[in-house]
Amino acid sequence: MSLFRQEALQQQQQRYYGAIVLRSPQVFVWLSVAVLCIAVLLMSLLIWGQYTRRASLSGFVIPEGGVLRVYSPLAGRVAALHVHEGQEVQAGHALLTVLDERYREQGPESRTAVATQIESRQSNLRAVLGEQKQLYQRTSTGLQTRIQALEREQMQLQQEQRALQQRLELASVMEQRFRELRAQDFVSVVQLQEKTEAASELRYRVQLNERNQTSIARELQTLQTELEVLPMRERTQLSELERNLQGAQQELIETQSKREMVVRAPTAGRVTGMSAKLGAGVDPERPLLTFVPLDADKATLEVHLFAPSKDAGFIRPGQSVRIRYQAYPYQKFGHYDGLVQEVSGSPMLPAELPYPVAAKSEGLSLLEGLPAMPNTDPMFRIRIRPQNPYVMAYGQKQALQPGMQVEADVMLDTRSLLEWIFEPLLSVRGKYF
Repeated sequence: MSLFRQEALQQQQQRYYGAIVLRSPQVFVWLSVAVLCIAVLLMSLLIWGQYTRRASLSGFVIPEGGVLRVYSPLAGRVAALHVHEGQEVQAGHALLTVLDERYREQGPESRTAVATQIESRQSNLRAVLGEQKQLYQRTSTGLQTRIQALEREQMQLQQEQRALQQRLELASVMEQRFRELRAQDFVSVVQLQEKTEAASELRYRVQLNERNQTSIARELQTLQTELEVLPMRERTQLSELERNLQGAQQELIETQSKREMVVRAPTAGRVTGMSAKLGAGVDPERPLLTFVPLDADKATLEVHLFAPSKDAGFIRPGQSVRIRYQAYPYQKFGHYDGLVQEVSGSPMLPAELPYPVAAKSEGLSLLEGLPAMPNTDPMFRIRIRPQNPYVMAYGQKQALQPGMQVEADVMLDTRSLLEWIFEPLLSVRGKYF
């Protein structure tokens, strides 16, 4: 039995208003869906997205066979330019004239005095050379005459030796007979002594003749040896005098011509990369211009890049390269593809780097007003084969020229975005664990 009446309970169950429902705006639903989609996209990008690290390098275009860099043999100033950029010349053609400042400061009187001294030394050397030749000629003639006289004397002694030997044999026989006769008392003691003394005298003369022959033979051998050595001694001394004479002649030529030095083309080719200016200073360690041989124009062009050691370790043949030619701004003419052909096995020191790469490594700016950061690290040379030997400019193919400066991005390693984000943590783990 209930505490309340049945009619009261039924009255409470009847509701005149519906249940309260809190309804969200439609825009919140769309925002939630959008946030969820963005979160899914971000997670997908982090999981499957990749990041390619690249190295920005600089270099230049060069024929496959290489180019020649022309240097001045002396320091000074450019007195005259005989060629211009892009001119084709033959071997031996005058490229420029370099004036030696030291000789200009000395003055003409000083140079004339130096030349006079050298010419006087040349005259003395020529006189000594002629006297030495005459001296050797007379010495050779004297030795030959002495040898001939000794040979004649030797022949006379040999003939005398044969005669003495015959007389000694007869004297020995007579001595022996007189000894036998003395034993029979047919001769006196005085007669025997005379024969004995005669034989002894002949023996002494034979021995003396033999000693004379030995002495003459020894002297003859000495003279013959001296005569054989004389030409070699003559050649040695005359060669030294001739070298001194040639050195004086070369010194005279340098004294007369060193005031102005004409730099000539080593082979037939085309002038490019001309850095020499009229009146500008000349450093023997800096190239005056780049010389492209004519046969190199027909060769395949390639790009040489120079990478520091921190980037060279990840560069391998076959990697793709995005090339930007400074002559054709990439903002307007775009990038061009290439492939890594070769990575040098040994680095190049800053002094060995070609200009203008060396200028960058030494802190010299290639663009006016923009100083470059100095770099003393060795650089590795990277050979790049461009996909096309030309650049599309205004609808036309512009052929690449040797010496063009380029900048390029070499694609190194590829990693996921998650790995890139957590790289600091991974590096700490690899360093301490």
